[in-house]
Amino acid sequence: MIASRIGDESRAALGLLTRIPVAARLPERPGAAAFGVVGIVIAAVAAIPLLLLAGPADEPGLAAIGAIAAVVLLSGALHLDGLADTADALLASDPATAERARKDPAVGPGGLAAVVLILATEVAALLSLADSMAVLEVAWVLVAAGGISRVVPVMLVWATPRDARSAGLGAWFADRIGPLDVVLAVGSAMVVVAAVAIAVRPALAIDVVVGAVVGIATGWLVAWRRGGLDGDVLGASIELAFAAVLATTAVLVR
Repeated sequence: MIASRIGDESRAALGLLTRIPVAARLPERPGAAAFGVVGIVIAAVAAIPLLLLAGPADEPGLAAIGAIAAVVLLSGALHLDGLADTADALLASDPATAERARKDPAVGPGGLAAVVLILATEVAALLSLADSMAVLEVAWVLVAAGGISRVVPVMLVWATPRDARSAGLGAWFADRIGPLDVVLAVGSAMVVVAAVAIAVRPALAIDVVVGAVVGIATGWLVAWRRGGLDGDVLGASIELAFAAVLATTAVLVR
């Protein structure tokens, strides 16, 4: 029964967070318990071009671009879309205009700038990390960032009062997350941080944890500024946390 539950959660999370075709989608469940695991899988796949291009090919720039491109392709740019819509809403002059900007299928200048800046930050952070440590260690940081960032929306829902949650996808997601989902999701993030400490060094794991705190705080700040948790804010929190872990680790690493 436990194995069946894990399989169901994993399929649901893959169906929601990626464009990977799965045997069965469970639209009634988000698969939040497996969000961290799916993030780890996405980043592990993205680490392949990173290892190949920064290692044998000695092309760290192309390696960084290839890794981030792989993450975008696997996720279908879903979270970048949420980031763009959230940025457009944050730049609006009033709540009504903000909601119209968020729902507008066209990307505004604020959204475009946000996407460009976040992707540039992620690529630059990987380049900086590659200049400071072995490429295999960079791959570990990438995998940790992938796992942690996908857990952030689960944590935001857990920390947000019900009356501060917006309607729509955000409410649907929040209503289907229980305490066990939060525990399992956070547990997967803790496991990947522990793996970094064991496989690389404890100091690097501490840097990753600091980056995670920065990412969670950034996601919470955006949710507070928007006045609630809608689906776009949850997607934006993933991208912001992913960039925060990579960038903070790049700044702190010795």
